[in-house]
Amino acid sequence: MTSAPQDPLAAGVARANAFFALSRCFDLPTRWPADLGTLVRDALGPLGTPASRLADEIERRGSLDALAAAHARLFVGPFRVDAPPWASAYLEPDGQLMGTASAYARTAYARAGLDTTTRTEAPDHVAFELEFMYYLAFREAETGDAIWFERQARFWREHLGRWLPRLAALMRDGSPRAAPYAALADVVSAFSPRLDAAYDCDTGVPR
Repeated sequence: MTSAPQDPLAAGVARANAFFALSRCFDLPTRWPADLGTLVRDALGPLGTPASRLADEIERRGSLDALAAAHARLFVGPFRVDAPPWASAYLEPDGQLMGTASAYARTAYARAGLDTTTRTEAPDHVAFELEFMYYLAFREAETGDAIWFERQARFWREHLGRWLPRLAALMRDGSPRAAPYAALADVVSAFSPRLDAAYDCDTGVPR
């Protein structure tokens, strides 16, 4: 009997690359690397159409001013934030920033040996948390030590997996047509169930 093929995004190095690509997509458009479309296509290609569409939209990104405006409307404000990029907005009862959700993220970083005191972003910003998952998956692939996988699974199960799909839903509802953020939301929604499976958990968050 032939066993079912392993999910190509299940291995540590593949997960690391996927987390890295996603973290860059959530960064300011002015800081996007020139090869971000290729990075998305290579790292997230196993997701199929959502990844291809995101890569295509990034590569024909158009006006940087339009992208920056779309990013600000979704994630920054000042007058309106359609898709708050902080865990606190979803996990705190009143959406208060810099509360227990932020403290959870900061503690997880410190336990993994990371010094985040020089970072200006809130510790529970989506790009920061995805970068952390990249670091954990990279360390898993580099060392072969199961503790790095266990740290990923715990952070996803207890924290990031509980709010990232909800962020994607708001992005899909609020993203302007001129920007690739609706495509990014579809990628997040396609990737999240694979992480539930990889980490053997069910976060119970609607996709």
